[in-house]
Amino acid sequence: MRILHTSDWHLGKVLHERSLLDDQRHALDQLAQLLVDDPHDLLVVAGDIFDRGIPPESAVALLGDWLNHVRGVAPELPIVLIAGNHDNGVRLAWSQGLLARSGVHIRGEADRVEHPVRITTAAGEKAEVWAIPFLWPGSMASADGGPTTQAAALEAAVGKIRARQSPGLTQVAVAHCFAQGGKVSDSERTLIGQATTVDGALFGGFDYVALGHLHRPQSVGTHARYSGSLLQYSFSESGDTKGVLSVDVRAGALPLATQKVITPLRPLRTLSGTLDTLLRGDAFEAWRDDYLSITLEEAVLAGQPMLRLRARYPNLLQLNNPVVDVSGLPTSAAERPRDRDDLGADFVDFQQHLRGGVAPPDVLAAFTTLRASLGGDAR
Repeated sequence: MRILHTSDWHLGKVLHERSLLDDQRHALDQLAQLLVDDPHDLLVVAGDIFDRGIPPESAVALLGDWLNHVRGVAPELPIVLIAGNHDNGVRLAWSQGLLARSGVHIRGEADRVEHPVRITTAAGEKAEVWAIPFLWPGSMASADGGPTTQAAALEAAVGKIRARQSPGLTQVAVAHCFAQGGKVSDSERTLIGQATTVDGALFGGFDYVALGHLHRPQSVGTHARYSGSLLQYSFSESGDTKGVLSVDVRAGALPLATQKVITPLRPLRTLSGTLDTLLRGDAFEAWRDDYLSITLEEAVLAGQPMLRLRARYPNLLQLNNPVVDVSGLPTSAAERPRDRDDLGADFVDFQQHLRGGVAPPDVLAAFTTLRASLGGDAR
């Protein structure tokens, strides 16, 4: 059977105050066309459908319009979606009973993990698809107690699944988690104060495990893979090729995965140069409409460089301006001269690094006035 595996759409995401909804619509249009041009037996979306638990109305409408379109062009295609840690599982799956009648199966909470989606391909192959949404600590707890970490909850869920698997059928799992050994980027949400990583060996016995959560496409073991996010969602991913995975899966055999590239409407790109080169030269002309993070190679203290650069690069989202060289500044009290350890001396040192000389009298006067208002001898 052929599975099209995607995840981490993050519909409604805003990057540096810029809505990515048009970019996401552009990507989903390509995904829908791929299903027309290259038919598959199953589509799985492994979590983080939305970017937050209460998504904007426009993002909800985009998902609804897209599912309706796909059902029109691929009426028999089974679709399985699960909630990720960015989603609100209850809100995402409120209509799961109704949508299941049209072949769209949504799993938002832990209460249905042991109930598979059973499919039969056009060639007659039968498979069980086990959909495991992101499990928060306590998700699998019962009235008399239960696992209190996310890793333990996932282990309990897989245990329930193993007890109900049908021998001889192709076994597919869909899960949203952080498998040990996975490579992260800056755009995944970090969960603090709990055991969030799981051992990939937990998924032994499945013919394919479609994972979501990590935004870089990668393998975890022999049968489990992350498709990666639909688009680049941080500048740390600016060099990454994004797409979806087309996976050939057969019972008892190693899965064969091929990436299908999604072309972004505007890729993320990092550039560096002097302000003059960026404004007057042609070296960066080919990328002027991309989403940009620019690092200036020299300090620019005046003249509103962000506004000037945005006049030429309308999708400039981030500007790194090395206004102060901190390499020569003392890093601890022990490194400061003992006769220069008060706030006033520190301010003078700072101004010398900032301006390459003594601060103007009006700046020193303003600092003296502010210092006096805060207590005079504040250190």
